[in-house]
Amino acid sequence: MHKAPKKTSEAADDDPLDHEIDFSKARQNPFWLGVVDRRCLRLIERDLADLFPDDKAVNEALREALERKTYEGKRPS
Repeated sequence: MHKAPKKTSEAADDDPLDHEIDFSKARQNPFWLGVVDRRCLRLIERDLADLFPDDKAVNEALREALERKTYEGKRPS
């Protein structure tokens, strides 16, 4: 007899933890900001985040915008 190979999608769907853990009452961790410096953390919307590959690119764009604003005679608030 020749056995048919087991499908990988069936193996992935057969995770025993899916049946053991109940996430219906899960909530976000209210203390997650405790592990970062809140002064350095800013949340931007997804469409803006998709435009920048990394933190360095965001910082460079913000500094460039700030320089333009200062150059035009406007002081940053």
